[in-house]
Amino acid sequence: AQASAATDEQQNKGESQATSIKRLFMFKCDLIQIIGNLSYKSTAMQDLMRELDGLSLVLDNMRIDDNHPFIKEYAVVALKWLLENNKASHDYVRGVENGKLTLDPSIAASGIQVDVDDKGKLSLKKTDEKEDPHNILARTMALEDRNRVVVLKDRVENISGADYPMGFDSEDVPFHLENFRDGLDIKIIRVTPTDIEFDLIGVDASIANALRRILIAEIPTMAIEKVYMINNTGIMQDEVLAHRLGLIPILADPNEFQWKRSGDPPTDQNTIVFKLDVACKAIPNVPESETDPKKKYENSSIYSSHIVWEPKGDQEIRFANSPVRPIHDDILVTKLRPGQVINCELHCEKGIGKDHAKFSPVATASYRLLPDIQILEDITGEDAEFFRGCFPPGVVDVVEENGVRTARVVNPRKDTVSREVLRHKQFDGKVRLTRVRDHFIFNVESTGTIAPEMLVSQALDILIEKCDISKAALERAVKGSEEDE
Repeated sequence: AQASAATDEQQNKGESQATSIKRLFMFKCDLIQIIGNLSYKSTAMQDLMRELDGLSLVLDNMRIDDNHPFIKEYAVVALKWLLENNKASHDYVRGVENGKLTLDPSIAASGIQVDVDDKGKLSLKKTDEKEDPHNILARTMALEDRNRVVVLKDRVENISGADYPMGFDSEDVPFHLENFRDGLDIKIIRVTPTDIEFDLIGVDASIANALRRILIAEIPTMAIEKVYMINNTGIMQDEVLAHRLGLIPILADPNEFQWKRSGDPPTDQNTIVFKLDVACKAIPNVPESETDPKKKYENSSIYSSHIVWEPKGDQEIRFANSPVRPIHDDILVTKLRPGQVINCELHCEKGIGKDHAKFSPVATASYRLLPDIQILEDITGEDAEFFRGCFPPGVVDVVEENGVRTARVVNPRKDTVSREVLRHKQFDGKVRLTRVRDHFIFNVESTGTIAPEMLVSQALDILIEKCDISKAALERAVKGSEEDE
């Protein structure tokens, strides 16, 4: 009887200890939920929680715990509200080594799928197939990773599908002008007489694309609009010849000219006049064995250098320091043979690329997202050399660390994101390919009519003007609605 009583006492004591431990971990879960709920859309509370080590508590629980398998999911939601639109908290997390969410495949391995809604509510459902751990990583990544487009072997994850800029997964992310100003940055990487490469950081893709479209289609230039054909006995038809002439870039400041509207007569304020008057003749005393047309004939090839500017009004004085001319002298227009002539008058007018491609001031204007290659586990030895070969030259280097050759990412912006590294099983779980969602690498090539740095400046001015127009229209609409009420 005494032995039985002792056994019952030990059993009750064990149950009591287990209950105490369970209550302790349940309290931790409740505390994490409280921290997340208090921080919801409150910058002041986010800062307070960070100062009181509430953020550290949440970060410490970003892993699977046997005493409470789903505490990590509560921590993911709490971390989202702690970091939302709070740069100081983001910087704090980046500096915490254990703050990075690591993939724990235990949930997927059990055949259970865990979903967390925006309010932090968990739901479980049994799945017939075990989910790929990389899918879980892309789906449950911490908020700092929401700014990454994840490149997987067969698809791209975490692509923004929001109806408004800087939105993620249809979440309500309020816009704060101060945060936008702090995050906005433009870095000039390279400038040449015809090209510029710069980084636009901290904006949504809609803004970057608007800038690109303005560069292509809305910056005015001067181009040949009308060709008055007096005589053309060459092999090229009038229409084709006129089209080729129109595509020749013209060096002339469009700000010095007025817009020529339909019905307006040509004047020295809205029109530039060129003449093209050439005839092909045989060069005398050329050996019959000569086969080079340039040595046999005069004006056998007609280039843009044959186009001659005829100043009108005060244009010669206005453009004395920078005479109007084609940008390049060696653009081939057409070819002639002896007896053939071209005589025409060309009128240049002011226009934009939206009206015709000949007015576009850029040859190319494109952007791409900055690649971000994350090495999750050290890659050493022969694997490091093979790993380097999976990327374009200069992206990855192999360095000596503690006597071991280790792969390190040195210049990710050179990467083309070919996914070659994802084809090899020895790198499974060791590397993660992403792109920074709000870091755009712009490459702009000018046709030569306007300097590339001026193109970017003018495009930004046009974008600001469009915003001012939209803002004024919205204010009028709101004011009219209030007056109706």
